[in-house]
This record gives sequence, structure tokens and C-alpha cells, in this order.
Amino acid sequence: MNRLIIVGNGFDLAHGLKTSYKDFIIWYLAKCFGERVYLRSIYRDELLHIEFNDFHSFVGAVTAHKQGYHSGYTMDDLTCFIANHFKEGTIKEILNITAKDISNSILTSDDDTYEPNYNGIGPFRVNVLSNLLRSLIINCQDCNWVDIENEYFDQLKACKIKDEFDEKKVRQLNSEFAYLRQKLEEYLTIQQEQANIIVIPQLLGEIESRFQYLDFNMTMTIKDFDENFMSYPDKGIHKLNKLYFLNFNYTNTLKSYLDKLDTRLIEFGEIEVNHIHGELGNSSNPIIFGFGDEHDKQYLEFEEQRNNALFEHIKSYQYLRTPNYRNLINHLNSGEYQVFVMGHSCGLSDRTMFKEIFEHENCKSIRLFHYNGDFHDKAINVSKHFSNKGHMRKLIVDYKLSDAFPQVK
Repeated sequence: MNRLIIVGNGFDLAHGLKTSYKDFIIWYLAKCFGERVYLRSIYRDELLHIEFNDFHSFVGAVTAHKQGYHSGYTMDDLTCFIANHFKEGTIKEILNITAKDISNSILTSDDDTYEPNYNGIGPFRVNVLSNLLRSLIINCQDCNWVDIENEYFDQLKACKIKDEFDEKKVRQLNSEFAYLRQKLEEYLTIQQEQANIIVIPQLLGEIESRFQYLDFNMTMTIKDFDENFMSYPDKGIHKLNKLYFLNFNYTNTLKSYLDKLDTRLIEFGEIEVNHIHGELGNSSNPIIFGFGDEHDKQYLEFEEQRNNALFEHIKSYQYLRTPNYRNLINHLNSGEYQVFVMGHSCGLSDRTMFKEIFEHENCKSIRLFHYNGDFHDKAINVSKHFSNKGHMRKLIVDYKLSDAFPQVK
């Protein structure tokens, strides 16, 4: 019996890394504002335009959370400035996002029409050039959560006008998404370099734990389970179980656990890691960032179009750059396995892959490690990858308090 551990962003978050998309959006906005210089200046990139008016007023706004007079600011001040506006529900106001901006239209990069905040006499004026970024900011504030990949796909579908996709809008959206991916890689690299990973003993114990029959009692008899999959070292019985990590993170947080497992494993005779979405700084395994639900009804319409730009950020085609996906399929075919879901929401942005994993005949059990009461949501997300809901209910292990995902204290 093999164990396939799906490692998602929650794994990084549990170890103190600020790797949520909201953290990234805050960092990106703070970095843009950090381009301010003493003289009147303008910052502009593909997504955002800021016109700075008065340096001292700007410093005062950024350092308002501090007591006393300040002649300058730090990146931490800027981050706090942006984060506080998200917290107070005023980020749309300072970024000059109004109700008329909340639409499905996609702006072109040369659209500079906007009503400046502060009536043109305050520290700065902002124009969000990208409808994708604008939607991400709105979701961050209104929902306190955002998924860039899902939002991209929603915007891509919105490029359709009657029976055709607007090629100019599709290419503009793809360019904006590529720019965000570049910035995300830059941000995560900083997070990785600054991280001090501490192995959580409880989590390490779960990863290398023995198989429990109650996790499989809906799919096999106790006799089959005991005879075919269990190791008994004291009796000289060793099963060649494999521990297979399917790592969706770009960071190297998992490495600290692999170093420990190499010297401690009892139940497993082999360890393998598949960095399915790539690794930071590894040109041989570049990061994959996009959408991966080929079962979406509107996705099927893409294939009827003579517009390959629609597939530029679809994961299925990005997977062809490396042997990672083929490696996963070979592992699924190699023998029966249990799935541990650790820190992944199992959402629709990776639906094609999850259907392969969960509906495979060799999948015999699925354990969902939960955090902050999200077991129910995770179970619903996993269920969406099954065509046969009865089979799904046999595989998902019922809620266990002990499966709460531990966090670094």
C-alpha cells in the first residue's frame, strides 16, 4: 500500500510563510507604492498607474500607524499601510476603485480614464489599469480571500462576445496574468529566502504513521488489509510501501521533512517527491500557474475556437514541459494507495488532475487534514471531482479531531 500526500499552500502557511494570494497582493501593492521618490513622480507597470503629488503628505499617510513625526518610510510601513486599508475596508477607496469598475469588461492598458481620489490634491492618485487586478483587490477586501487562477479563468470566459472570443481582450488578459505570475515568483522567492522552517513533530508523525484499517474498512476486508499491506518488522515482515509526495507548492518547505524521514522511516521503503507545479529558481522545472479544469462546460467551447491564445495558461499544456505529470500517472498505476490531503483546498483549478487521482481504481482511502473548521468545505471540494458520489462516500474518511493540521507556534 502506497501513501500519496497532496501538499498544498496550507502546508507553507502552517510553517509561518506568508504565501496566500492575499499576502501576495498586499506585497505587490506596497512594492508599487514604494517606487515613490522625493520629486513629483509617476509609477506605472502593466497593471497599475500611480501619480505621486506630495512627498511629505505621502509619508504622513504611510506612517499614520506610528506615533510622532517621520521623514521617511520602510517597506514594512508600506505593507502595514496597505494591509490596514484592506482590514478597514477602504482599499477600494484609496485605489480609486468605484462601483462602475466592477464589471466583466476587460480594459486595455492604454485606458487612462479615471476620477482621481483626493481630488488631485492629496498624496497620490491611482488608476488600476487591469480588470484582473481590480477584481482580485475587490475579492480580497469583500471576501477576505482570493484565488488568482480561478479569477483568471472567469475573466477568460468573459472575453466571449456572442459566439466569438475577442482576441485582443484574450491577449491582454494573458499578458496581465503572465505579469502577475512573474511577480508572484519574485514574492515567493523572498518568502522562501526569509523562511526558518521548523519541523512540527505532530505533522512528521502523521506523515510516517502506520496505515489504519478503519481508513479502509469501506473498500477492503481486514484480512486483505493485514496480509497485503502491513509491515511487522519484529516478525521480519517488511512491505515495500512507497511514500509519494505530490507537492503543489513552489517553495522548498517540504525538504526539512524529507531530511527527517530519510533517517526515521519504518513503514515505508521508498520516498519520492513530485514537484508537480515546478520549483522556484529551477529552470528545468519552471513554475506552472494557470487553470486546470478541462471538465468545465465552457472550457469545451474553447476547443471549438480557432484561437490558441485561449490555452496559453491552461495547465494541461504546461504539464507537457516536464515529465512530472507522466510520473504521477505511472505512480497511480503502480499499486493501491491512500491519499492524505495536507494544506490543499482541492478546488476546481486542478480538477483534471484530482479526478485522475481520486477516481482511479487504485485509490482506496482519502484522509482530509483540516484547519480552522474547513473539513466540511474540503469534503465538498473533493466530492466535485467524483462522477460517482456513492464511491466518493466510501473513500473519504470521516472527520477526526486528531486530523487537525498542526501549526508552528
